[in-house]
This record gives sequence, C-alpha cells and structure tokens, in this order.
Amino acid sequence: MDPASTHEGCPVLVGSKWTTTTWIHTKPFRPEEYNPSSNKYRVNPPFQDPGFCTDGSDQCPKWAAAGECERNSVFMKGGPLVVGNCMKSCRVCTECST
Repeated sequence: MDPASTHEGCPVLVGSKWTTTTWIHTKPFRPEEYNPSSNKYRVNPPFQDPGFCTDGSDQCPKWAAAGECERNSVFMKGGPLVVGNCMKSCRVCTECST
C-alpha cells in the first residue's frame, strides 16, 4: 500500500479482482474547486496562456470605465484559479510589444 496515494481499492475477499477506469479518491480531490452547497466541481474556463493580454468581450472597455474592475473583480480581473475576462481593460496585464 502506498500511503501517499489518493486512490484506493477494495480488498479481494473471495474470487478475482477486476479493475475499472473509474477512480475512488480517499481524500477530497482539488477541494479548492469543489462547491459543497451545489455538490459540484467548478467548471474551468478554457485555458488561456497568461502571456496573452486580452479582453474576452468587446464590452470590457465600457465595463472598466463604469468601475466594474473593482465591483466585479474576479470576473473582470481574475483570481487565484480564474483567468479574468477583461484583464487588458482593467490593466492587470500589458500587451507585449511586437
């Protein structure tokens, strides 16, 4: 038994043991992404290379000018596990010069 493993199996009491591609986690898997009130994991946004300084909507400059960068910070600027939708307009990043 591997004490560092987060997976576990049932012992064979009688007969043969079959395997499956489904994993049983013995400890919470990515607890920072789990919402206990909805009993669901957060769906991650499509990966965006952090090197790109972009806005996800053409409305971002308008929202930023209206103060949404501070009022709706996680959506606009992002957070520890979330890429912001309006990082360029909120000046979280700067475009690389070409």
